[in-house]
Amino acid sequence: MISLLRSRVAAVVAGSLVLVGLGYGAALATGVGQPSAVNVCVTKKNVVVSASRTSACPRGSHKISVSVRGATGATGAAGPQGATGAKGDTGATGPAGPQGAPGAKGDTGATGPAGPQGLPGTTGIFGPADNTPYGIDPGGSSGGTVPGCMLGEIKLTAASFAFGTPARGQLLPIASNTALFSLLGTNFGGNGTTTFALPDLRNAAPKGLIYGICTGGTFPSRG
Repeated sequence: MISLLRSRVAAVVAGSLVLVGLGYGAALATGVGQPSAVNVCVTKKNVVVSASRTSACPRGSHKISVSVRGATGATGAAGPQGATGAKGDTGATGPAGPQGAPGAKGDTGATGPAGPQGLPGTTGIFGPADNTPYGIDPGGSSGGTVPGCMLGEIKLTAASFAFGTPARGQLLPIASNTALFSLLGTNFGGNGTTTFALPDLRNAAPKGLIYGICTGGTFPSRG
């Protein structure tokens, strides 16, 4: 008796599982999704006769609801991290940044080679430079003076000697020409301690003429 009862219970359970599976599959096929329960029709002896999708069961049976989905379980632990993927392509070049601040000034470069010599200049209005030869001293008037001349005064003459002292850039001693030195200083040369120089006007004189400077005249007064 007990064995027979167990066989019927097993048959009922098996039948229920089959019909539940059919109902679950039908629900998925119709796009309903996974059902939480399936309605089945059973007899008074709890024999499953069909999985009903309608409200009516066959005569002699009644409808019961069988759960097919339990509660959602807890989220499982995270799996290990996957391997690093391949390097992607290089992106496009970005726009140029703003210009930086000027750098420090560099060192001065080496001096370049000398340029070619220029063409000779034109002859001056007073003729070539040999109009009063440097090797010839024309001499001057007695005492480097002429009547009424002022110290430092320049006179141009066509005579064979200069009026005053020839202006040839020569050095004079300061000790014996203190008045003239106070006027000329070292503008034309000399060491300013024992000597000073007269202006050299040989190349400035017209051809055949001589510049002389008064070295023994009257000291001029400044107005």
